[in-house]
Amino acid sequence: MKTKERKGEMITLARELKGISQSVLAANVHGLKQSILSQLENGSLEVSFETWNNIANYLDLPLSFFTLAKPQTPISSFYYRKRQTMQKKHLAELEAKMDILRISVDRLLAIVDIPEFNLPFFDIENIADKRHAVEEVARKIRGFLKIPKGPITNLIETLEKNGIIVYFFKDVNDKFDGITLFSDKAQPIIFINENIPNDRKRFTIAHELGHLVLHIRTMQDLDRDEEKEANQFASEFLMPEIEIRSALNYLNLNKVALLKDYWLVSKSAIIRRAYELNVIDRNKYTYFNIELSRRGEKKLEKGFVSLEKPIILRHIISALKKELHYSIEEIGSMLCLSKNLYEEMFEDGRLRIAF
Repeated sequence: MKTKERKGEMITLARELKGISQSVLAANVHGLKQSILSQLENGSLEVSFETWNNIANYLDLPLSFFTLAKPQTPISSFYYRKRQTMQKKHLAELEAKMDILRISVDRLLAIVDIPEFNLPFFDIENIADKRHAVEEVARKIRGFLKIPKGPITNLIETLEKNGIIVYFFKDVNDKFDGITLFSDKAQPIIFINENIPNDRKRFTIAHELGHLVLHIRTMQDLDRDEEKEANQFASEFLMPEIEIRSALNYLNLNKVALLKDYWLVSKSAIIRRAYELNVIDRNKYTYFNIELSRRGEKKLEKGFVSLEKPIILRHIISALKKELHYSIEEIGSMLCLSKNLYEEMFEDGRLRIAF
């Protein structure tokens, strides 16, 4: 393997994954100055095999990791369900994890097939009823996915059967909810914070599905509010107006709790849906939210909502082990990851797939 085949941009990715700066890495790698590291990372300098090996050893990664290429489309090009207060360091670490997962998914799918992603894309500018265009798309997607009337009890299973990978991150910053990314080979992946409540997970997944069918695959008009549209999509997708409207009449908090149990969404989402459909007015909407806050349910509501676990990646790893007789070490090597990082991302570590 020639030195020039290794890519300095992957050092940046590895540093961000570890949460360390250029100065920290340079100080801990023998013979490496920060000025040299900076040039190496931006691709304007080559260094000796020994220096590469020292960098790899310190970062606990195989040399093959540095032959990989970062995904061509930066994460900043996609839509985030994150709070704007997330610290830069935490954001960089999270994005490094997602980039590594995107790279790994493409390498896995070169060996194992999954259902083809074939969900249609909708340009709402071509829909006659502009006011209700997003809701019409949500109804069409329910029809395309053959979802029966009522609550969607198998949300993740439905998406995975249609070629969308869902991945749960464990122990990530609580200001992150979710994001949908494409890999370089056009594989959609919905990343979700495992630590948020299931009702919020479900809405976030539906919100990200909205981005996937409305926004991500084309350039958008700058005047459009994509986050609002994704929320409108999620509300109609999870709680179709024609089915829920009558149940929202004579709303009180006890009824809200019952509707949460049935529709598998948060009380806040139920209340917001009632307000958006003009079943309750602004004063009633405000009252309900004040009451949820008074009861301590704005952050964590009472009532359990079930949600199945993602299985596509679990099945891929299982197939490699059982049918192709790969060991954990061999899978890690194939993905150009250290055994520790592979286990963290795909087995039972802090970045594990929950199942």
